[in-house]
Amino acid sequence: MKLNQNQMQEAMSLFERGVDTWSISQVMGVHYDTMRRYLRIYEKYGESIFTKDPVPVDESVDKS
Repeated sequence: MKLNQNQMQEAMSLFERGVDTWSISQVMGVHYDTMRRYLRIYEKYGESIFTKDPVPVDESVDKS
């Protein structure tokens, strides 16, 4: 992975604030498609992508 843990946290923070993927990819210095893939994987696995065996994040859904 071309980005480290801190860079991925920053990228996710920007993405959650509404910054488009192309802009994030330019800031992080990776190709647009690579950034899309990294964001998708990070959403699915969270911090565990930086471990040997990533585990999917359990999403709790409020069904009120």
